[in-house]
Amino acid sequence: MDVAVCRGALKGAEVRVPPSKSVSHRLLIAAALADGVSVVRNVADNADIRATIGCLETLGASFSISPCAEGALDVSVRGIGGRVSGSGLSAGSDPGLICDAGESGSTLRFLLPLFCLFSGKCVFRTSGRLSRRPMDVYERLFSLTRDRDSERDIIVASGTLKSGAYRVPGNISSQFITGLLFALPLLKGQSTIAVEAPFESASYVNLTLEALGRAGIRVIREGDVFTVPGGQAYRSFTATVPPDASQAAFFAVLAGLGRVPVTVAGFDPDSVQGDSVIAALCEQSGMEVAPLAGGCRFSVPGSVRLRGIKASLADCPDLGPALFAFASALEGPSVFTDCSRLRMKESDRIAAMAAELGRTGCATEENTGTVVIRPAAVPAKPERFDSHNDHRVTMALAVLAACFDEPTVISGAESVGKSFPGFFEELQKLGAEVKEV
Repeated sequence: MDVAVCRGALKGAEVRVPPSKSVSHRLLIAAALADGVSVVRNVADNADIRATIGCLETLGASFSISPCAEGALDVSVRGIGGRVSGSGLSAGSDPGLICDAGESGSTLRFLLPLFCLFSGKCVFRTSGRLSRRPMDVYERLFSLTRDRDSERDIIVASGTLKSGAYRVPGNISSQFITGLLFALPLLKGQSTIAVEAPFESASYVNLTLEALGRAGIRVIREGDVFTVPGGQAYRSFTATVPPDASQAAFFAVLAGLGRVPVTVAGFDPDSVQGDSVIAALCEQSGMEVAPLAGGCRFSVPGSVRLRGIKASLADCPDLGPALFAFASALEGPSVFTDCSRLRMKESDRIAAMAAELGRTGCATEENTGTVVIRPAAVPAKPERFDSHNDHRVTMALAVLAACFDEPTVISGAESVGKSFPGFFEELQKLGAEVKEV
């Protein structure tokens, strides 16, 4: 799907972003492992979360799902209580669990240790670039093979997860740490996970610990070492998923790019989500950020000229595309460090954003994980942007296009369905013109 986006009658307004995808994954997995029925309210409704639900059904968990708001679900989960009885067990002499992770790295990396724990073998069908994204940590623990059936890439994993001492690099993906944290409590013996410096995306592991705590799982953290007692049991719980800070970032950036006040309903600058740092980064540029009773207001005071910013993306890599788009219109260069992992996402996000921002005359330089963005003196208005089949690239380019008077066509715009199916509707609430072409 191609869409044409332009400024239209851009105005200040309130928007709503989906529930946190990161928190939704974690709470649903914890609920599926529990004994009894858990209720998780305000779950994100997107392709990645549906992939996780489908895989957990393969393990034997059952879900009762009802819409509660646009892009959100209330989910009742009957967990497996540590006993697999899934419909995905293959017949014959080579049993295993078969499921579809789609394009979701969280689904694949969070669940692979659990699936091997229960069946000793699992087959994940994947889409897009997922099968080519790094699996280094699990390649040392399990036998992993990558293949292709008639239509899809597949990853076959086999091996036995044992309690013990694990060392995990902290600069590839925190998702490996989360996958182990979900599985290790179910083993008999005590385990430790030592994270080797630099420990990036630590805030995402904090989200995991919070979800585990809700399900009664005890993990002891001392610095970058996690001690996981064995023989634990997940218990049922009730929880509500907060708004997604990474999605709020696109509208915070639009408030600056378009110089219109935008209120993001429910956004909390002090949230445990690492991406909530977007509020502080907007303030660094000269924007005004005002927490409200029901959300947070982003605006540009008076005639303030927004300046370039400096930030580490070590703990908030998902902000990369939004921040790069923002930086392309600030006064002076912006410098972003610890960006290497952006090359290993749904697209190579450094290369993708450099190519698309280059169409506006903006220059992007990258050296050993540091990205410098130098805005054009007189930005050009591109006729077309390429989404690179990446939901966050699509949304970043859309908010940039929403500040041009004439339409820019964005190809592959359907990719927003991966995390924010209602994105363009929210963009239209702000007066931007969006048309499918």
